[in-house]
Amino acid sequence: MEPSVSPEERKKRFREALVIVFAIVLIAFLTKTEINLTQLSADAKLGSNIAIFAVINIVILLVILLVYLVSRNVVKLFVESRTNPFAKKLRTKLVLSFVALSLVPTLLLFFAAAGFINNTVHNWFNTQVETSLSESLEVAQTYYKSSALNSMYYGKQISNFIKDRKLLNDANLPQLKQLIHQKQNEYNLGVVEVYSAQREELVRASNPAVPKGEFTNPSSEDIKRGLAGETLTRVNQVGKADLIRGIVPIRSTWNEADIVGVVVVNYYVPYSLVNKMKEITSSYHEFRQLKILKNPIRTAYIVTLFLIAMVIVFFAYWMGVYLANSMTKPLQELVDATHAVAGGNLDVRITSYSADEIGMLVQSFNLMTEDLCT
Repeated sequence: MEPSVSPEERKKRFREALVIVFAIVLIAFLTKTEINLTQLSADAKLGSNIAIFAVINIVILLVILLVYLVSRNVVKLFVESRTNPFAKKLRTKLVLSFVALSLVPTLLLFFAAAGFINNTVHNWFNTQVETSLSESLEVAQTYYKSSALNSMYYGKQISNFIKDRKLLNDANLPQLKQLIHQKQNEYNLGVVEVYSAQREELVRASNPAVPKGEFTNPSSEDIKRGLAGETLTRVNQVGKADLIRGIVPIRSTWNEADIVGVVVVNYYVPYSLVNKMKEITSSYHEFRQLKILKNPIRTAYIVTLFLIAMVIVFFAYWMGVYLANSMTKPLQELVDATHAVAGGNLDVRITSYSADEIGMLVQSFNLMTEDLCT
């Protein structure tokens, strides 16, 4: 059977549980409020926001707890000094000396480190870094846009040549093949394909850089839209690479409204360029996401540094109180014993506390009283 718990113990456990629940609720409330106020949830990952703000709030609660403990001990020291006037000055001087000796270098270190953190975080999110990433991303996107525009332009040029020379006629197919190979080399193109109005492939000029089998499907939606008179570009993924494809209709010589075929011009983007494009895009978006959290990150570092500074000051105060008590208590007993001896009580003895100078003084007093008794 478990031992019975006293009412005082139950009250203590209840208060501890209440404090824990209150701290959890307060952390959750502050985190939600800060996310709503800064409106970060739509621009950055919710998990990152919750983690950062939760850490900040925990640190703030710890600082509040330390301030409470220090304040309580200061009040306790003040009350004890009023009931024990003898130890008031000495104890106050010792505590203030320890706090001052720790506070000055701690504050200097805190402000120096805070400035260093501020400059470091600022350099992390430097405008030049963002500009470089943005321009790199723009260059990569421009390459894709330029390739798409080139595929459209050269497709239109080839389509006009086919239209003007009437190369879709069966008798002119050899000339069509010769023209396609010529323009492929002249324009430095990838794969070039020509389809009839019946979606029959008439010419295909291959390119060694493009993997085999990665050609346009005659029954695809792109060919259908081209035969409907629409000019379009498409970026298709070919394994780990990309294929920029331009589809241009070939119009009839007799009637511009009639579509007699389709020209397909392909630009092959190797995996190395695609991979660099993805890395640049990922780096840019990660940088933008982290930039949103610039102030919370800086605040978290500074608040953590402040907490460390508070711990140092609190420890110095605690040591000051401990040393003050170890010195003033035996001195107070020595004063009381002296008054007792002066009143005629020679049987007074003081328990020795330590082997330091105060302990030697107590031992000397005990020897004196023993000599007086004999």
